[in-house]
Amino acid sequence: MSDDTGCEVLVVTDLDTAHAIRNALHRCGCTFEELADMHRVGQYATIRHRLAWVAIGAHYDEREYFAGLLEGNE
Repeated sequence: MSDDTGCEVLVVTDLDTAHAIRNALHRCGCTFEELADMHRVGQYATIRHRLAWVAIGAHYDEREYFAGLLEGNE
C-alpha cells in the first residue's frame, strides 16, 4: 500500500504483533516476565535480550492480550 507521497505504508495487525512478541521471546529463550526483570535491573543477559526489550517492551502490559490472540491461531 502506498500513500499520496509514494511512500509504502505497512499495516501491522495485533496478530502480527503477537507473533513478533512470541518469536522474539523464543529467540531469547526467556519469558516476557524474565525480560521485564532484566529491564528493571538494567542488566540484560545478551544484546539480543536488550534489543528484544526495545522492540517489544512497550507491549509488556498487554502481554496477556497478545498471548490470547495466539491461542486461537496456532
